[in-house]
Amino acid sequence: MELQIIGAEEWKQELRELLVEDAYFGPIVNVLRKEAEVSEVVSQRLKEKHHRKNMVRARLFRLDRGLVFRRDPGALCILTDMRSDVISEAHDSPLGGGHQGAEKTAAAIASRFY
Repeated sequence: MELQIIGAEEWKQELRELLVEDAYFGPIVNVLRKEAEVSEVVSQRLKEKHHRKNMVRARLFRLDRGLVFRRDPGALCILTDMRSDVISEAHDSPLGGGHQGAEKTAAAIASRFY
C-alpha cells in the first residue's frame, strides 16, 4: 500500500521549506548541502562542538530533491507538526488505511515516515 498525500506536491514543497527552518532538521539539511554555517556570535569552541554534532546526525540521513530521508530504512523525515496530516491520510486511505487496525496503520506509517 502506498500512502498518497492529497496535494502531495504542495505538501512536499511546504515540507522542503519547513525542513530548512526546523531546529533539528535545518542544520542537517545544511550539512547535507555542504553549506553548514554557524553564527559568528558563538565562540569557536561551541561552533566546533555544534558542527560536529550536526555532522554526526547528518550521517543518518540523505537529501533527495530537497527532502530529507532516513538512510535506513529510507523513511521520509517529517516535522512533528505534520504528523497529524500523515496519520489522517493513512487512516482515510482508500487502500484500507485505518480500517486495517491501529497497529497495521501505525506500522505502515513508521515504515515510510520518520
